[in-house]
Formats: sequence, structure tokens, C-alpha cells
Amino acid sequence: MQVNCPQLATLEGRAWSIETRTHVADCGSRRLVMELIDERSQAAASQDRRAECARFEALIAVRVGGQLTGAASAMLDEHLRECGDCHALADTIAPTTDVAADHATLPAIDAASYALGPEVARGGMGRIVAARDLRIGRPIAVKELLTKTASQTARFEREARVTARLQHPGIVPIYEIGKWESGTPFYAMRMVKGRTLRSAIHTRETLNERLTLLPAVIAASEAIAFAHASDVIHRDLTPANIMVGDYGETVVIDWGLAKDLSEREDDIDVGPYRRDPDAPADLTAAGAVIGTAAYMPPEQAAGDRVDARADVYALGAILYHLLAGHAPFRGTNDEVLRKVQDGSPAALPPSTPRALVSIVTKAMAKAPADRYASARELAAELTSFQAGRLVEAHHYSPRERARRWIRVHRAGVFAGVASAVMLAIVGSIGLAGVLRERDAAEAGERSAQRASTALLGELGRSELLAGNADRAAALLAEAYENGDSSVSLRFLLGSAMRNVESIKQRLSGNSSPIHVGQLAFSADGNRVIAVHRAVAEQWTAEGKRLPSLSDRDALLGSVAYSADGKWVLTYGWDFVRIWNATTNPSRSTTTGSRSAGTPPAASRATRCGLASSAESGTRTPTRDT
Repeated sequence: MQVNCPQLATLEGRAWSIETRTHVADCGSRRLVMELIDERSQAAASQDRRAECARFEALIAVRVGGQLTGAASAMLDEHLRECGDCHALADTIAPTTDVAADHATLPAIDAASYALGPEVARGGMGRIVAARDLRIGRPIAVKELLTKTASQTARFEREARVTARLQHPGIVPIYEIGKWESGTPFYAMRMVKGRTLRSAIHTRETLNERLTLLPAVIAASEAIAFAHASDVIHRDLTPANIMVGDYGETVVIDWGLAKDLSEREDDIDVGPYRRDPDAPADLTAAGAVIGTAAYMPPEQAAGDRVDARADVYALGAILYHLLAGHAPFRGTNDEVLRKVQDGSPAALPPSTPRALVSIVTKAMAKAPADRYASARELAAELTSFQAGRLVEAHHYSPRERARRWIRVHRAGVFAGVASAVMLAIVGSIGLAGVLRERDAAEAGERSAQRASTALLGELGRSELLAGNADRAAALLAEAYENGDSSVSLRFLLGSAMRNVESIKQRLSGNSSPIHVGQLAFSADGNRVIAVHRAVAEQWTAEGKRLPSLSDRDALLGSVAYSADGKWVLTYGWDFVRIWNATTNPSRSTTTGSRSAGTPPAASRATRCGLASSAESGTRTPTRDT
């Protein structure tokens, strides 16, 4: 470097003299130094811009939440006009909602962009072909309009635009909307490999098999709930318009009759349902008619305006189809229309879980006000049933609660029923009819039990895979108690139990092992008693043994503490014993037999030390059994 080169500070200051400018122009070394100075200046400016953009990114986030107004909003708009990076970020996070800029007509698309394959489906309005987007090498499906009438074109465009707006995993995504050079409108969408829910239902002959499709109905209800949140109703929900993929995905399709509730006018003519009376009732009508007769609510069949509760009715009809194996109403078109408006669906099979029957009944109520208010509520009810929780739409009668109790005390109840049946055989000639009815009821109960058990096992497996060992163990244990002793269920139950919290306390008695007949806790929870043949063992909650109660005359049956915890009641088939819970067994007055002439209740009270005492002037009440 020449000795007379300007100093670095002089060059950075940019206040150059004529000599400095002349030197820099002629000196290659100084030109390199200036390039480095310029790069450093640009880097510093870029860092300043990034710091400034970071501050505006916070304002963009506030705007997305709808809380940015006034001067701050104006300042952000000014920055977005000058900064392309921030403008792109704002469009990505919160795209513009100005619909005035939307194209009113479909753009013309070069057909050379696609390679069209074979037809995979056809309906009254359009057909779907397998295709490939040659621009990106992606397999897709293309739906084309078949008949280019004004009403059909408007309906087809509505379907494409509404479907594209609803970005949800349960609604098929739209990749492109346009028209071919011939003017035929089309749209490209994801190819869903699978079958319709209608086809999947018809391949499953039993209720247990069809219940495995319940998650698909739940997924469809959740997708419709999303559409309702966007003020869009479908108006043509059927099992044929729900796709079930090969990998468990569920997609709602065919939004050609969808209605944007935020728009006052409907560009599809709505009137009383009309079509060829001999046409199938489970196909969507073409032209100026609305919906599919077998699944539409009465108000839609009458041509009245509908809201989200029309979709709720249709989802209930789809659930009915899943449970019964066929549509709610069958027959010619005219017959179905009369049944929709004036009749009721046939009763579901007796083996159908009653909670699901209640859900279908509420969803398909004739009056919209009696249905679920939204698809979200219906989806929540179905999810509760799937998880084994109580369903709000179902009223659990005392009989149903009794059935739960019977399952817990199965042995004693069945013994009592058997005795009663034997007595009835002796005194009744018409017992054969009673037995047939009982057998039919028990067969229905067993079928429902098997369906419930299968569902419990599936729920338990799902909870185990999700890492919820406690819930999985409870569900799988109930399935095991219901009679499922398969190797797969026992393996799942063992896997779940390995992760369940360890046993807090083990209790042991005089003899080991103890075959416990029944146990009970005291009201304060501090003591526990277990019946073992002729002995009742007692412990504290911490595991300390207490005096045991024994009866040499009879096997003890059931056991219970009194409310104050001072007495223990044991009872069996033909006896009752009342014990002092704290008396040492050696001093217990519970032994001995009834003396001649002593009434049963007095004898038992005397044996338990609770009879009247003339000397003390007190009287302890006893119970006769």
C-alpha cells in the first residue's frame, strides 16, 4: 500500500477532499477497502431493519387477535407498504378478508397442465376422474360438470368455492378451480383412497362390526361443526357423501347444495321437494331441488328455510343407518317423502346400545327446537358415549341402574332368579311362554353386552396407545369382567396394569390365602371388614388387624357397618347377625342356637346381645328377617 494513501478514518467519514477522491479512483487497494466499508454499512442497515421488523411483528400478532386500532394500526399499515417481508408475513398469518377482490368468474386453465385418467365416480351433476398435476407431479382427483345449464353451473361453482373456503382435515382440500378451454368448469382436489361410508356400512353385516365405523360419524360431525362455525350448512349429508379412507381418515364431500347463512339470498331455487316419484330416495336430486329424501328433515322436505339443525338431523339419520344397516326410511320417492314429514323411523334393533338410541332420537326429532342445537353438541355426545361416559340425551332409568347392580352381584341374583323360576314351574302351566320371552331378552342383553364389550376393548387399546394407563386399565378390566377373556385383551390389560400406580396396602388374615366373599368400609373410612366363610376379618385403613368375628353355626354372607361404626351386620340366606364391632371374639355373644319357643327375631337378638334388658330398664331394638 502506498504511504500517501488516506487514513481509514478519513475514508469512513465520507467527507473527502478532491485529492482523496482522485486517489481512491486511481488506487486499487483503496477501492477494495471501500467495498468492505460498504458491505459493513449494508450489514448494519440490514440488522437495523431486522430489529425494526421484529417490533412490527408484535403488532401483526396483535392485529390477528383483532385488538389493534387507531394510530398503531396506521403505523403498521405504513410499514407494510414499505417492507415486503413483513407484508408477506402479515398475509400468511392473517390473509385479507376483503371479498371484493375475489374473482367473480373462473379462470381459464390449460388442460395440458393435467393428465386425466379413468372415471372413478359419477353423480347427477358431475363426474370425478383420477388425474395427475403435471406441474408438480402430484396425483389428484378432478371433478367436472356434466351438464352446463345456468343453475347447474352456479351450483357447481358454489360447491367448489365453499369447499375451498372450509380448510379442515375432515373436508376435502381444493387445489385449483377453473374451466377448460371448452368452458366446462372443474376443480382439482385431493384424491381420497377408500370407500364411502354407505359402502363400508353395507359390507358389515352385524351391529358389532358396524359400530367400528362410529369414529367416522364422529369425525364427520366435527367437520360439519367446523362448517357451521363458518356460517355454512351442507344440506345434503348422506353416507354416500362421507368418504372413509384406507388409513382411518374421514372426509365430507359434495358441497353442491351448501348454503352460506351470512348471505340473505340463495342462488339455488328452494321449494317443496319434487322429482320423479319412482326415482331412488337415497340419491341427491338434480336441478332445482334440495337434498336427499331419505336423510333430509321434515322442514327441508316441505321447502321451508333451514339452518344448522337440518344438518344435525341428517347426521342423526346417518347414525341410524349405521346402527340399523339401512336408511331410516325406505320405499319409493313419494313414500319416503310422506314418511319423512308424517311418520317415524322403524325401531332400531333391540341389541342397539340404549344411549345411542337416545342420541338418534334427539338428533332426528321432527321439531328443530327438540334437536341438538349444533353439530358440535352432537359430536360431543357421541364422543362421551365412545369414552364410556354418561350421555345427556339418555335418561338412565332405575331398571338400567339395577342392571348395573346385577352385573356386580351376578351370582346371588342369578341364584334368586333360578329359585323363583323353579317355584313358578310348579305353579304355572304357561311358563313356557314366559321362558321364551326371558330367553329372547337375555339373548338381546348378551348381544348388547358383546357390542359394549368390543367397544370397551377398543377404547382401552386407544387409551393405552395414548399413554393413559389408568383409564386403559379401567376400560380393559370392565371388558374382561364382561366376558372377553381373549389372549389379546389379557395382554393389553397386563400391559396397562404394569403402568398403574402400585397397591397402597395389602391386608392378610389368620389364614392364607383368604377367599373374600364380600368386604365393606366403615362410614368414616378408617376400618375395613372382609367375610371369609364363617369368619369376618377386620383391619384399620393402615393395615392393623382388629378383632375378628366368627360363627361356627353358619357361613357368613354379606356384611355392613352401622352408620356410627359400633355394630357389624352380617346376613345370609336365612339369618341375620348383629355384632359388637369392638368386642373381643372370646366374649362375643353371637354364638348359640335358638331355644325352643323363642321367636326367630328374639332368638337372633339374644344371640347378638341386643335383646331387651328388664334389669337395666333399657330396650335395644332388634330386626326380624
